[in-house]
Amino acid sequence: MFCHNGRMTTSPAADNAFLEPIPDGIGCERCHGPGALHVKKWREGDTVPSGGLDPTIVNPRRLPVDQRLQVCFQCHLGDSNAGVWVLNPRTPPEDWRPGQDLQKSIIQFRYKEPLAASFGISSQADRLMLSRCFKESEGKLECLTCHNPHVSIYQPDRPDDYFTARCTACHSDHGCSESLEKRRQTETPDDCVDCHMRKAEPHDHPHTLFTDHWIRKRLPADGEPDQRTRHDLEPVMSAQFSRLDQSEQDFAFGRAYLQMTLNTAGPERTFLRREAERYLRQALAGDLDTADVWYQLGENLSQEKRWAEAESAFRTALERDPAHKEAALDWAEALVELNRPEKAVPIYAAVLNDHPDNDRALEELGRLALSAGRPLEALRLMDEAVAISPWTATHHANRAMALARLGRHQEALRAVRRGATLNPEAPEIWAYYAELLRRAGRVEEADAAIRRSRILAERGAGPAGGMMGNS
Repeated sequence: MFCHNGRMTTSPAADNAFLEPIPDGIGCERCHGPGALHVKKWREGDTVPSGGLDPTIVNPRRLPVDQRLQVCFQCHLGDSNAGVWVLNPRTPPEDWRPGQDLQKSIIQFRYKEPLAASFGISSQADRLMLSRCFKESEGKLECLTCHNPHVSIYQPDRPDDYFTARCTACHSDHGCSESLEKRRQTETPDDCVDCHMRKAEPHDHPHTLFTDHWIRKRLPADGEPDQRTRHDLEPVMSAQFSRLDQSEQDFAFGRAYLQMTLNTAGPERTFLRREAERYLRQALAGDLDTADVWYQLGENLSQEKRWAEAESAFRTALERDPAHKEAALDWAEALVELNRPEKAVPIYAAVLNDHPDNDRALEELGRLALSAGRPLEALRLMDEAVAISPWTATHHANRAMALARLGRHQEALRAVRRGATLNPEAPEIWAYYAELLRRAGRVEEADAAIRRSRILAERGAGPAGGMMGNS
């Protein structure tokens, strides 16, 4: 919601929930900061603009260029395949204001090696910063050079040479080296953008056409090989990043590498996990022996199924902060993986005591009840989890397992199908769907479902997580 609506206030009582009133879209305060003092000034005081600095409101035009760019960066920098945001634990994103360094709340990382063709729909700033024009313009080329944030780029009366005029403002000292005949063959005749800014399908928005903001002399051809050969990360705003304490830098790097594992598979994921562990342990060895660092280390160890080490890390996180709910939930999960479910049950129960609407704790208790041979209790807990979070695929899949154990096979089929609909990329859910279809005698459908499960698993699609191994 940070990028897709006006400023929203998170609810302290629930995860991923917001307090009323909910804004109706991006408003003035997203770029200009809080407006109450500005409104008060013009309602009760000044009536004629002076043209001078107004201290009650942020005017991005008056900001230094790097801070002005960050007003745009808050939403238009972020390609999930090429970079990642990590939150600065000191200041939540909703407390950031235009005119401040964005790294106060959000630390942005990217792969050092960019891809020539692949880009995300929100990566305008990522790609622009790769451009030689941007690097050598000393701040003259920025988002506002071409874009007026108050006017849609699609306005019908926009002149045909609108963007070309922006280019020639800097490149007027020499003409285009391409022949006039070829320049007239472009979509918009003699238009710089057609030749130097590629239009293609973003990797994260299929069936759309978007402009890649990496300005280049030579554009990659469609189908040209586009494979990353290295996966080391760097901070996007290195000067700001260098002002952090060394242990804070290590912690940020560790979280960034850990988050990037969610978007990768194969050998590169192994590299990212190792780097994440290295940086997190460096942070702990420094002066950042906190619950959050231990929790992130436990998350990384869990991914590698190093359950004994993960259990120790989560337990240490809770020693540092007994109220760390996520560490408690993951500690219980590690205990289950270590075949100590009797130790996990009271942890889940304690989480529910403090957070009665925690659907993950309900689901996990349901799984434990099912594995202990108590399907009615499991179904009751799964029903509660579904009621709280009906859009979570594993709730429906695990509910299907409880129904199947009770002999309610048609209901089980509908439930697991709902899970597959909610998360069509989960191989575990498709495998269980195939199993139930086969039991029902629907062999061809079962074969199709198991083929889909295997394809998803082979290409590294994320597991459903939180599912029983069998019914």
